[in-house]
Amino acid sequence: MKDYTISYSSGWPDWYVSEFYKFFHKKLEEKTGIDFEYIELRELNKQYNFETEISSDSVFGHYSLIIKCNKNGKLFVHSWYDHAFATLEWCERNNLDIVLFSGVSNITTDFVNARNNVQPSVYCFEYWSDYALLEQTLQTKSQQKTNRAYFAGLPHGVRVHFMETLALHPFFCIKDKSNKYISKDTYYKEISESMFGVSFNGAANICYRDLELFGLETLNLRQPLLALTYEPLVPGVHYYEFFNDAFMSKIIDYHAFNKVSKEEVLCEINNKINLLQEFANTEQYGNMISQSKEWYIRNCAPDRQVEILLSFLKDFSIFE
Repeated sequence: MKDYTISYSSGWPDWYVSEFYKFFHKKLEEKTGIDFEYIELRELNKQYNFETEISSDSVFGHYSLIIKCNKNGKLFVHSWYDHAFATLEWCERNNLDIVLFSGVSNITTDFVNARNNVQPSVYCFEYWSDYALLEQTLQTKSQQKTNRAYFAGLPHGVRVHFMETLALHPFFCIKDKSNKYISKDTYYKEISESMFGVSFNGAANICYRDLELFGLETLNLRQPLLALTYEPLVPGVHYYEFFNDAFMSKIIDYHAFNKVSKEEVLCEINNKINLLQEFANTEQYGNMISQSKEWYIRNCAPDRQVEILLSFLKDFSIFE
């Protein structure tokens, strides 16, 4: 038996999670000189005699990468699951010896402070080809950006209230991808041509849309980001806090419950846009785009993500 086992799902072609894990595995062996035993996640699950049907929270789901020290059974886990905290809690319930768990999605300060084995990590794109396509888009993008806030996505959950309400105002370019397919190259081109982009919180609190806006040098308008990342994302430094809880609640009260008038909601939207336009005429606008782009370069290039994950292993001393 080899000293270490590495496990991840073979996944689907071009899916960032599985393609990155394959890339990481290759780089890990190149950089350490260690020959890892590879076992697919479902097969590793069988070795632990867990249920054949793998639950969404299980550490053996498609979003995990596991490194196991075969001498003592200790595990390093990296997860890009939307509810990564639930995966660690699953491990704890099943008495797995997790020496370090790294993730982003819904990994909050309180969650980290309650444990001594949680490491905020880097986040992923949707597709493996996205990083190269984004870089290609930057090479051909227009120098002149349109004064608008752009969003294209699916209207799932409470997001439908925000999409349909913001679409009432001409400043927002809101595209419902359930009605019309938008190719990724068109989508990136339209983001790059916009001064502002909108990123709503999803199940993961963070979204690959955040990475895309940073990389395409479009100012990110979003809610406060509660999920922790390896290098923290700071409001007022990396993104503009356009939405707060009170504003989001007002939109829901208008769109879902008819408790607030359309005129009142549009008045608040106008006020926020006016403040945003004032901000866009200051040096801070350019500085925020520069800061977010620098964060992107340090945290989103696949080679850089490999280096960051490798640093978590501390030359494999975490398994001692």
